[in-house]
Amino acid sequence: MCFIKPILKLFMIFGIYVLLSSVSLYADAAIFSELKKSLEEKTRTFRMDNGLRVLMMKREDSPTIAVYTKFLVGSADETPEISGTAHLLEHMLFKGTKNIGTTNYEKEKLYLDQIAVWGKRLDSLRIKELEMKSRGEEPSAEFKDQIDVLSKRFSALLELHRKFVISNEDNYIYSKNGGVGFNAYTSNDVTNYQILLPANRLEIWAKLESDRLKNPIFREYYTERDVVLEERRMRVENRGMGILREKYLDAAFPEGHPYRMPVIGYEKNLGFLDLENTQTFFKNYYDPQRMVIAVVGSLDFEKTEKILRNYFGDLKKEILQPRKKRSKPDGPVRSSYLWFTLVLLLKSSAFINPLFLIRMTQCLA
Repeated sequence: MCFIKPILKLFMIFGIYVLLSSVSLYADAAIFSELKKSLEEKTRTFRMDNGLRVLMMKREDSPTIAVYTKFLVGSADETPEISGTAHLLEHMLFKGTKNIGTTNYEKEKLYLDQIAVWGKRLDSLRIKELEMKSRGEEPSAEFKDQIDVLSKRFSALLELHRKFVISNEDNYIYSKNGGVGFNAYTSNDVTNYQILLPANRLEIWAKLESDRLKNPIFREYYTERDVVLEERRMRVENRGMGILREKYLDAAFPEGHPYRMPVIGYEKNLGFLDLENTQTFFKNYYDPQRMVIAVVGSLDFEKTEKILRNYFGDLKKEILQPRKKRSKPDGPVRSSYLWFTLVLLLKSSAFINPLFLIRMTQCLA
């Protein structure tokens, strides 16, 4: 009996809601018409000649703007041999340009060129060593000495190069100008860069970000590659849930499917991702035709468009690389995998929704 009154009250509230909803149906057309008009007044879009799309929306809550730059590229655009490149590239674009992040680019370039040569050579030797061991062959002492000598020289060269590096100079400039939330992320299909700024600092953002796309320098490439490899170990190899998620991808998507690969990449590839290949990936996929800029906040449409066209309108477009087909896997997949950790046992289920995004629910067993 104690539940009857609350239930009756709930039905009464529901009945009133239905009645009000019925009455409001007559006013819906007018309301939605006003909302549509209001939204159209607050938003504007345009496309530059190079294909870059811009979305602008006025929000006068505060004298600030949020700027998002999205590129239609992610891990699904990779091949298994270069898995992790899109994510590593995101890291590299925070390393500065010919103008930002260096004390003297002309002198620094001499070191960067030598780093590229020795880094490629060292990777080649280490790959050869792994191949020999996989065949059960023991590398000769002379071969090991060759790797050891080059490794020491390479480390010394990296140390000498550091005197030219100004770490996080772009972040420092943003901070001095009131910027917060300067960050990025990589997903299967999109790479995103974002920041919140005072409304009168849009041109500073445009200058920094257009320079990032026109004059990127992949400095500290090999150091950052090791950082990403360690990030993978912490997130995947050292966590049961991380391994489970990769087992989901293996079970749900067939060999060669673009969504089969983890965004962070495979461990066996990460330590040997090639600098030239990463630069080529940038050239192929960071194209203005794949680029969308969204500016939301206290802004003037005409002034904002003028600034963006001035800094980004001369980005060169290339012949677009075709994206891999995102096809739906055939039939339901059922697979089981247990992973024991020192702390707990994880039990998890995953489903492929119509957008092909992995949704996971988990519980402790």
